[in-house]
Amino acid sequence: MAPAPAGLSCRVSRAGRLRSTVLMLAIPAAVAGVPRLCAASPVMKGTDRIHPAVLCALDLAGVREIYAVGGAQAVAAFTWGTESISPVSLIVGPGNRYVTEAKRQCYGRVGIDFIAGPSEVLIVADGEADPSKLAADLLAQAEHDVNARSILVTTSECLGKEVTEEVERQLARLSTSAVARVSWENNGEILLADSPEEACRIANERAPEHLELDLAEPGDWIPRLRNYGSLFIGEWSAEVFGDYVSGTNHTLPTMGAARLILLLRGHRLRRRPVDAQLLRGGAFPVSVRDSPRKGLGLVDPVLDLLHRTTTGEAVRLFCRR
Repeated sequence: MAPAPAGLSCRVSRAGRLRSTVLMLAIPAAVAGVPRLCAASPVMKGTDRIHPAVLCALDLAGVREIYAVGGAQAVAAFTWGTESISPVSLIVGPGNRYVTEAKRQCYGRVGIDFIAGPSEVLIVADGEADPSKLAADLLAQAEHDVNARSILVTTSECLGKEVTEEVERQLARLSTSAVARVSWENNGEILLADSPEEACRIANERAPEHLELDLAEPGDWIPRLRNYGSLFIGEWSAEVFGDYVSGTNHTLPTMGAARLILLLRGHRLRRRPVDAQLLRGGAFPVSVRDSPRKGLGLVDPVLDLLHRTTTGEAVRLFCRR
């Protein structure tokens, strides 16, 4: 395999929001041997500068060509080039609806990772799950932005009602409730499944970006699940760890595209000759195996450090439970 030609650009959206996104975009490219790495990030409001934590992350990831530009204009600049920005071969990274549309229109002239919509989590839980942890987990997704989707599928009507009440209790004291409440009220769902088979069918049909299993016996369910971006197994394997410290890439397909698209990994950034063996390969969903409660002590310092430079709060509330 040979590295992708020319260059790859990493778009870092929402200035300063997720420093881990920088690492998850740039590191696979570096591992793949991409010869030119570029990055674009919006400036901080009221300034002409990129957030220093984003710049630090870019430096740690080895990105040396960095532009203070965001939005659809960054996609256009990397696609067609400007007086100061040379075009690249591949654009990866998240953005708002305008960035997504720009990537869609520019695809063909330049490669892209995939068309991504709002971030989403779908949790499958049984009656043994803790409603307070589930509520915190759902809100950790909802506080991303007003378009984020937080979904619970459960076989227990009692648990569904308890989670509904707990979400309201936690929203009342959440500093990010202005965003989380809009997201939850507009896009949040709690679905009651008649059986484990129906719960799995719903999960496969939704093909969520993040799929969590908070079940007494998750091993019995896993063989029935096919479509997801990342799979988190066990009550302490929350999606929030995938955003920051678990080692999986959170640059994932959304809006059901996990049925069709591979994840952003080093092998996607390398060229390969046609090989019949490739035809026998399937999708490459990532599994985050069960994280025992004691294991949180290993990642909590890193998670706390990242959260001191973000606006999320529900994530921290989950870790304290």
